[in-house]
Amino acid sequence: MWKKLFILVMVLSTSLCAWSADGDTFQAETPGGVMMKFKVISEAEKTCWLHTLPNKSTEGAVSVPEEVNGYKVVELRYSAFWHQEKITSISLPSTITAIGSTAFEGCISLKNINLPPLLTYVNVDYFKGCVSLNEIESQIEDPTKVRISTDSYIYLKELAQQIVLRVPDGTKKAYLSTSEWNEFIIFEHSEPVVINYERTLTDEQGVKYQLSQSDSSFVYKICGYTEALKEQGIVPD
Repeated sequence: MWKKLFILVMVLSTSLCAWSADGDTFQAETPGGVMMKFKVISEAEKTCWLHTLPNKSTEGAVSVPEEVNGYKVVELRYSAFWHQEKITSISLPSTITAIGSTAFEGCISLKNINLPPLLTYVNVDYFKGCVSLNEIESQIEDPTKVRISTDSYIYLKELAQQIVLRVPDGTKKAYLSTSEWNEFIIFEHSEPVVINYERTLTDEQGVKYQLSQSDSSFVYKICGYTEALKEQGIVPD
């Protein structure tokens, strides 16, 4: 009997150790009802990264939790949201310090997302194929300490001219004076959206339009997408 009990204890101990080892993966459902797969980075520090979303039909707004099963979520794997084509909004926790290079690639319905304050590196290739993306909320207080990278500077310029970048109040000057960041259309969080279409329309048109913040859903169309604005009655034929 004692021998059987000892074997049982050893089996249970082995199982528990395997569950909590560095590199182990586990699945958990978020408070919003989304199933996510995580991977343990450090058992000692109780940290993990978001590995992927097993369900490719996940849709709507998705929030990544700060903590799951006692582990702090500090990274997104390079394919975390890869080709999640029905997700429209992603909210990342302030605990995130790193994002994989293709984390959001192919999210064709994604309209808005935030950049957490602890990031030290941003790769705009995150957003390749995100054809609906129109607004990024940056929570980074000092853009001079956060490097922007891309495989193609042309892609960076194209992306930046289609997206409104919301930045913390009082930081707009720093963003505008920092290389790569200054390619974006930048507004502070409390600043009304005012678009000068002279930046993108021909000189012959030369018209300035002021839009309310509620109109920002189509602000990203200002570069080369005037047809959509004409449909809204914002840009004359």
